[in-house]
Amino acid sequence: MYARMSLLSCTFVTLIFLIHVIGFSSASNAAKNGSCSVVSGEITETASGADHHCYVDMQGAKVQWHALYLCTDQPVLATYRSTCKEIYYSTTGSIVEFLPNATTAFPTGADISIPVGTYNYVVMKVGKFIHDKMVVKFSTARQGKTSAGQYCWTIANQEFVKTNKDHTKAAVECGNQAASAVAGYAYQNGAYRCSGGAVVNSSSWAANSFGKNSITYKTTDDTTLFTPAGSCPGNVTTTTDTGDYSVNMQQLAVPAIITADTKSIQFSMGFTGYGMITQQKNGENNCGYANGCVSVLRSKAPEFKVTVY
Repeated sequence: MYARMSLLSCTFVTLIFLIHVIGFSSASNAAKNGSCSVVSGEITETASGADHHCYVDMQGAKVQWHALYLCTDQPVLATYRSTCKEIYYSTTGSIVEFLPNATTAFPTGADISIPVGTYNYVVMKVGKFIHDKMVVKFSTARQGKTSAGQYCWTIANQEFVKTNKDHTKAAVECGNQAASAVAGYAYQNGAYRCSGGAVVNSSSWAANSFGKNSITYKTTDDTTLFTPAGSCPGNVTTTTDTGDYSVNMQQLAVPAIITADTKSIQFSMGFTGYGMITQQKNGENNCGYANGCVSVLRSKAPEFKVTVY
């Protein structure tokens, strides 16, 4: 049984908050971005040119989580901490790992009291690095960082730069199935944002694959934008420091309606169709392998939903 109470003339409910990765997907996701061609569990998709993208399911992701808020109205960077309901906040942050069909208690340390109401937006503050782990099998061998094979995987503890197109500077290796057992979490600087070749500190409110609006800021604290400088990198293996955090705001695909009978909230991250594979065609971007080279295995921008029980 969970206590309910009245506070400041508002009805609050006390609830348990869970993270649950359920592998949900948007109907427009595959059509918009291009699902990889797969036959009998093997990826048959080949690069038609430079920077050829296709999408499979994510397999694992980790972030340093610092804050989570639910908002009734569209949040604003300068004021979201006062206008939205704080679910979790930590200056040091907690590593949260997302795995398919895995459920875990969010690291709040206690149950949460939240006002009854309809919440239409979520705000997440995470550390600059997003960690991804993937192992994929192609129908024919592909070239990785130093070797080739049907299996390609993320290299543990190696940074990968989103603008890099050169497989020799990627965080991807390829080989046989036995070799793929060393796959680990590679990481990208999620706070790094580029626009027209220049470093920027925010995107713009725009529709995601759910048809709902989202925006991302790179910040030095909760609300202060990082001051961008310089140009975006080309084919490099590491990025310069570009802010300490990413603050992401998303409109929920389905509003979270909290009532006096609500017992728990489930926070879900989309996995289906959110794993990104980038290949370079033979002769493009330093690729000299007949079947092409794999330069990226990573998650694309994650999307979330909130379900109440």
